[in-house]
Amino acid sequence: MEITLGLDKHYGTKTWIDDKAFGLVAMDVKAGINLDPTIQEALAGENRGLWEEARQKELDGLEAMSMWEVTDLPPVQDWEADSIDVKQAYLNLNLHHNIYLKPPISTKVHPGKVFKLIKGLYGLKQSGQEWNIKLDSHLRRIGFYCMLSAPCLYMRGTGNSITVIMAYMDDMLIALPSCREVDHTKHEIMNKWGTEDNSPIKEFLGIKIIWDRSKRSMSLDLAAYVKAVIGARCAGGRKKLKSYEGAQESQDWAKRELKEEFTEISSRNDPMA
Repeated sequence: MEITLGLDKHYGTKTWIDDKAFGLVAMDVKAGINLDPTIQEALAGENRGLWEEARQKELDGLEAMSMWEVTDLPPVQDWEADSIDVKQAYLNLNLHHNIYLKPPISTKVHPGKVFKLIKGLYGLKQSGQEWNIKLDSHLRRIGFYCMLSAPCLYMRGTGNSITVIMAYMDDMLIALPSCREVDHTKHEIMNKWGTEDNSPIKEFLGIKIIWDRSKRSMSLDLAAYVKAVIGARCAGGRKKLKSYEGAQESQDWAKRELKEEFTEISSRNDPMA
């Protein structure tokens, strides 16, 4: 069975085929059609009356169920946030694996001898795991517990005394209601390792953070990250994206890799992702 969904001309039409094994499957979608419009885009199309009617019906249903009450935003929710970066974190590790390296050129080592690593190095796959164990141990020792649903999130305290740490390798974002407690938490970590204080926070993991306290607003900007991704794929400033030389399979792999990067970018600033 074929079903054609009649969207307005702003979005075009979409044909679906009823597949018994997989449900409705999109078979014919015109290039450039936006099948996931925002509310602003939907209300700007020819069928905005239908969209508005459906939106209002949904809101009326939620209000009838007493889903919310109107109130002022509590001042306590105006949290403080800061970030720190542990300097050369992996070099603080004592490895628990036997790993041997050929001595680099110009090192004064007798022929036939090798280096046995004692501490972690960046690029060594064991280093990430060893650092996570060490960081986790220290955070638990100072009262934090790890969220089972998100292992990179650590929490301590409750209510107005809660502290949240988001850890990614050697970068940590600290958020909590009190500025004084932010400094206290940072020092608990900085006293353990040599740490770079990134206060005030302006960027974290490639995301530019624009914080306007007077307007009580925060914006997340990925422009620099997007430019870096595009720049890495462009040749000599040309607009054409580079693909790997060689077989068609290699070129297809380059396209898939780029698509995955932009898919990651599209969801990175989404708080619901």
